[in-house]
Amino acid sequence: MKTLYFIIGTQAELMKLFKVINAARERGYVCKIISTGQNDLRSCPYLERAHAQVDMDITAKSAKKKDTSSYLGWFVGTARNGKKMLKEYFTPERRKDALCVVHGDTLTTTMGAWICKSLKLPYIHIESGLRSFNFLSPFPEEFDRLYGSTYSVMNFCPGKIHAEYAAKKFRGKAVDTVYNTCIETLYDAVEQIGESRHPQEPQSAYFMFMLHRQENIMNKKFVVNVAQKICRMADTMPCVFIYHEQTKNKMQEFGCFDALANHPGITLLPRQGYLDFIRLVCHAEFITTDGCGNQQEFYYLGKPYLILRTAVERNTEGLGWNAKVFGNDFEAIPAFLTEYHQYVKPRVVPEVLPSEIIANSIDEWFAQKQ
Repeated sequence: MKTLYFIIGTQAELMKLFKVINAARERGYVCKIISTGQNDLRSCPYLERAHAQVDMDITAKSAKKKDTSSYLGWFVGTARNGKKMLKEYFTPERRKDALCVVHGDTLTTTMGAWICKSLKLPYIHIESGLRSFNFLSPFPEEFDRLYGSTYSVMNFCPGKIHAEYAAKKFRGKAVDTVYNTCIETLYDAVEQIGESRHPQEPQSAYFMFMLHRQENIMNKKFVVNVAQKICRMADTMPCVFIYHEQTKNKMQEFGCFDALANHPGITLLPRQGYLDFIRLVCHAEFITTDGCGNQQEFYYLGKPYLILRTAVERNTEGLGWNAKVFGNDFEAIPAFLTEYHQYVKPRVVPEVLPSEIIANSIDEWFAQKQ
């Protein structure tokens, strides 16, 4: 049986892949999930949406804390353990009709690509071709996405420009999926939530704020400056601050978390499930954050987005359209309050489905092997 092995570490990866898994299974492929334990996939509702289970867990050491040293220990231990387990698992018979899948720009992307390269297992990279051309920002994602595409047999890229770059840069075939796979996950969520609202969202117009990139939260000057500007903005418009634990810890260390927590115009929420997060995004006036992962969703929804990163992937979705880079100008943060209306855009309606393009290409790859 032709089998696809999805090497997945984070819940976000599983969410972006569940439609691909369903499309492949409908075509008769056996789909197995190999978990690296970067997140707990078994608690993710999209595991059920994918009609899947964790078939193999290669985790050697879970990251107990959300910090660099803990992740490094998890990465090294799990990569070694995963290579050993998969070497034993992939007998010549299983190798014959196997194709592995890595996704995106996480540490699991690099780990999966490294294991496949070491064991000479063919693999594809979904969400390839995005580059900032600065290895320090976003870090380590810029390295992850580059390494993930270097040895793959196919690279699936969310747009023509990214596919053209991948075709020139990497040996594997570059395929343009037109959109990121997250567009299918997004509109699936929009359909589920309907007109419902988040129970803790402000009653009046509000904006959202998030900060979590390692290169940012380790920088005291950056964190304090941003926190001050967000408080200033919240004097004018309510803010929903969705915090990550590592961000909270660093803000407390830098002495600026209490100013946010005690501000009457700021609603603090821990990380939200995907449906609740999209509820908040749909009703927010704009979003200001340093994240890469949700940038496509903001673009597809036409939501104004102020990017709190110094280096941004070239030709990324929404740049100069619904999204503006703050350019390390901290005064640009509160200034966005007066200019965000010009970044409100219509929603993007997909004309093709990335999952079907990927499944078609996988069909072709197996056909050429025979």
